[in-house]
Amino acid sequence: MPIFSEINNLFSRTFSMVKYSMVLTLPFLVFWLLLGFVLLPLTTGGGAGIFFTLFLVSGLTAAFLSGWMNMFKRSAETPVDENLPGEKRTSDSFELFREFFPGVGKYFGKMILGLVMYFFLFNIVMLIVEMVIIPMFGTFESFTQQELFEAMKDPDKTVSLWNAISAADKMKIYKIAGMEALFMFLFLYLTMFWPQLIVLKDIYPLKAFQESFKTVINDPVKTGIIFFINFALIFIVFFIGAILITNPLAKLVMILLFVYALVFYVMMTFLYLERYIDLSTVADPNP
Repeated sequence: MPIFSEINNLFSRTFSMVKYSMVLTLPFLVFWLLLGFVLLPLTTGGGAGIFFTLFLVSGLTAAFLSGWMNMFKRSAETPVDENLPGEKRTSDSFELFREFFPGVGKYFGKMILGLVMYFFLFNIVMLIVEMVIIPMFGTFESFTQQELFEAMKDPDKTVSLWNAISAADKMKIYKIAGMEALFMFLFLYLTMFWPQLIVLKDIYPLKAFQESFKTVINDPVKTGIIFFINFALIFIVFFIGAILITNPLAKLVMILLFVYALVFYVMMTFLYLERYIDLSTVADPNP
């Protein structure tokens, strides 16, 4: 079938691009390390420290995404000479570092605005989902909402409350959690292209969200395969890493595989957009 042939070619091209562009993993590893240092005060800080840290994390994430996405953009746009030796292609890929800080300067404002919009949009959607689906399963008989909030403050109380909950109420919780997970994945799927489109088309976040929705809806087969196969791959690597967390060497290997899987996914989204989407749109004059 033509669609699966196109997907196979897309996977093959992505693998080839990532194979010789492992430099794309380094910004994420540095970002992950910095994020660990920034989040460390949350373990000891008070309310003011928490808000300051969250503000810092938002800025750091926006800067990272701006530069990292710009590196992917340049990598996807640059013609590849298949006749070059592998060592030469790998060494040439380090030129992508030159695209990081220009990307931060150019896209930081749009990216941080997009992160804020994404945060509020996600929470609004999930709040609406909860308001709709929870009444569908009726009230809980073995605990109240107040008891649940109190129990969540203490792990021991949470365990005790869970053991005291009836089987019928546990089944309701499983169903609600399943429905919420389904809508969460749907939201992530519909918005899978927004940061890439900000960089590729130099548009504002609202327009990027609209373009992402339109792209997914117009091509659900290819975008669905890209999203769900890569999500499954990332989840499997993360899950195995969680199991092997007590083995330092295995943990390091799984971290590297996780980063590689993430880079593979992002590269594939850029190659898909370059291949199938009209990117000739000029910068959007209005946010």
